[in-house]
Amino acid sequence: SIIATYGLIEHPIWVWEQYPFWEKYLFTLNAGEITTGFVGKIDCYQREAALSIGGYDAHAYAQIGGEDADFHLRLKNIGLIIPTNARVVHLHDLNPNFSFLQLMEKKKGIARTYGRLLRLRGFDNGVIGILVFVLKPVLAIGSLIPPFNTFFILLLVLFSLWYYRRMYSILFVGFDYRILAVPFVSIFFIYYDAFWFFEAFFRKIK
Repeated sequence: SIIATYGLIEHPIWVWEQYPFWEKYLFTLNAGEITTGFVGKIDCYQREAALSIGGYDAHAYAQIGGEDADFHLRLKNIGLIIPTNARVVHLHDLNPNFSFLQLMEKKKGIARTYGRLLRLRGFDNGVIGILVFVLKPVLAIGSLIPPFNTFFILLLVLFSLWYYRRMYSILFVGFDYRILAVPFVSIFFIYYDAFWFFEAFFRKIK
């Protein structure tokens, strides 16, 4: 009855510490954590099941990303999927010249993935998944609507400080002047992510 399995994804601190500054910023929440999910590296699934749902949807997610998560959600609708103890260390770009512009491009891609997944898969994402997807858009919109904007601006600031809290450990292991920009950059990305989330959600699928 099992049609697919997936493993554990490790994000070791020692890997995170090797990232350049803005890539540390990008992956700060996952540092030291173990997550689960389809990543296309240590997954196993029945060929017949994969073909029956059309495989990866490279059309709807073209130039956006998220086709692996979409594939996982569609498989869950037709059969049993279970986790395994298989592990993989999820490495990313270790280029010391990883720039703020590259960070913006990565953040754009993630936000657009969330928007497209919510549009196409809706409640298949589960309550937690939906809350993760819409949190930043809700904070961004709420901060612009009086008389609730003061409350949402406070939430926005607190969320930004909490989400990127690990970045401030850099203060104790070697000062980097860019750490001073992190609070302001974090708030900027709340609105930036919300914009690209809605762009992908409402964008016509050709």
